[in-house]
Formats: sequence, structure tokens, C-alpha cells
Amino acid sequence: MPCKPIKVGEITGIVCTRSRRRRRPCRWCDALATRLCDRVKPGRSRPCNAPMCDQHATSVGDDLDHCPDCVKAAAQLPLF
Repeated sequence: MPCKPIKVGEITGIVCTRSRRRRRPCRWCDALATRLCDRVKPGRSRPCNAPMCDQHATSVGDDLDHCPDCVKAAAQLPLF
């Protein structure tokens, strides 16, 4: 938590704020990532969470997005 001294007139005080998380770049084009991949890979319990921009996100449902790698992997799965 960064703290900064501020001066108002002759009074000096300290203001502490939460640091802002740096936004990660898209894994495929280095644009700012606005979404994370939500696909849970078979045999896993966590989602992929790859950072991606709107251009590389594939929407598969309400508030569910998959990255290009997960879309490609899902297309190669055998259908029963």
C-alpha cells in the first residue's frame, strides 16, 4: 500500500491508498487484456485464466470467454 505525504497549507498529512494492479497484456497481440479465459481443462479444477483482449476472446456463453488455444483444443476433442 503506497503512502504519500500531502501538504495542505501548513498542515502535512499522509495518505495511503491501495496500489492499482497493473493490467496485463494480451498473450497474442500485446494489447491490454480485458478478459481472462474461463475454460476449465479436463482433469483440472481451475480455469485457464489466460489474459486476452476483446479481439482474441471467443464468447461461449453468458460471461464465459475462451482463449484461442482453448478453442483450438476443444475443437480437437472427440465427440461421443
